[in-house]
Amino acid sequence: MKLKQNINKFVKRAKKSSTFIFIGIILLFFSSIITIAQGGDIIKQLYYKTNIGYKNQLLSKIDKLSAGVNIGIFIEYFGAPTFKTKLDDTNVYEYIFLDDKYYYIQALTDLDESVLAYSVTTRDKQFNPEITLPLSRAIIENGKVIGSKDISLKVELGKTRFVDLGKPNEIISRLGAHDFYYSERYYYGNPGFYQTYYFTQNEMGYIRNIAPQDFNLEVDDLGEKKEDIKSTDKDVSDFRKNFIINTYTITAPLVDFDSEIFKNLQFGPNKYQVRVIN
Repeated sequence: MKLKQNINKFVKRAKKSSTFIFIGIILLFFSSIITIAQGGDIIKQLYYKTNIGYKNQLLSKIDKLSAGVNIGIFIEYFGAPTFKTKLDDTNVYEYIFLDDKYYYIQALTDLDESVLAYSVTTRDKQFNPEITLPLSRAIIENGKVIGSKDISLKVELGKTRFVDLGKPNEIISRLGAHDFYYSERYYYGNPGFYQTYYFTQNEMGYIRNIAPQDFNLEVDDLGEKKEDIKSTDKDVSDFRKNFIINTYTITAPLVDFDSEIFKNLQFGPNKYQVRVIN
């Protein structure tokens, strides 16, 4: 009983004490700051997951990728691969990393886990990874080549059209009852660091509302490469003017993707593999 009386006396005195009131205000202030900070962290997490901050983080990671490095770099940036498979009758492994909204990343490695090539595919109209091609263009005067100058070509996935690339070294296209795949190969020699570049329309990536079947691309239903497809053919030319690139592929220097083991390789995700988790 006496203890209770003493507590009540202390509370009454404290209520009249300016020092006690000041301490209470300070405690209330810091409590509010902590609450606001916690709320800010939640808002920041939501912002980075759903808005431009998160996309910029992804674009920064993609921009740092390179062929020829160990696959561990890709795993460090994007976590464990969703798929890892061995290509039939080869010593090449395929890794597929994906984001549920923005991208697919494909990496092809040898037995030493060195990346032979990697592909980036955009899944969203507003997600536009880009690469800049280091090119060289001949300087011609009076019909003679008198030198060269360095130029650059920026390719943005989901924006750049095939026609913007110029004339490809090769066109690879496959069209079946339920499948479509179109890709172009470019090789620039020393200005391109002896790497080969492929630019692709992959049906699992972002595609504008145009049907590939509207264009007669003279492709082989069996999936073999057609050797006679030319960018100047009317239907191919119309296709290149209308379709955007949604996948780019960069090989390690001097890797030969014309070899037999890569004959039917598709750059970017295989829809029959990834659609089971979409």
